[in-house]
Amino acid sequence: MLLLFLVSSVSKGASTFRGLEELNKKESKRLDWGIKILKMMGIKTKKISNHGIRIYGNPNLKLNKIYRIKSYLKDHRIYMLSVIAALTLGGKWVINDPDSIKSSFPTFNKLVMKLGAKII
Repeated sequence: MLLLFLVSSVSKGASTFRGLEELNKKESKRLDWGIKILKMMGIKTKKISNHGIRIYGNPNLKLNKIYRIKSYLKDHRIYMLSVIAALTLGGKWVINDPDSIKSSFPTFNKLVMKLGAKII
C-alpha cells in the first residue's frame, strides 16, 4: 500500500484510499508514517478519519534536500518505501536500520545497490 502512496504522489490529480485501518495496527503505524514521509517530501495529503488518506499528486516532483528516516521504526515496509523514493525522486536520504529488511526481503539491499543505491 505504501508504494501506491508513492505512485500517487507523482500522479496527476488526487488519489483517495479508504479502509486502511489495518495499516495502523501492525508493527508500526504505517498509515501515519506514510503520511509523514509524503509531507516531508512536500506532497499535500489529507488524512480521512483514522482509516484513509487523500494524496494530491505532483507529476513534476523532484527532491533535492536531505530526508531523514528514524531508526526506531524497525519496519521493513517504511524502509523499502524510503529507498524507492530516494532512487526514483532524488534527494539525499539517511535511512537508519537497513537490517529491518532481512525479515521479509533479505536480498533487497543488494538488488537496489545494483540499481544505483548507496547503502552504507
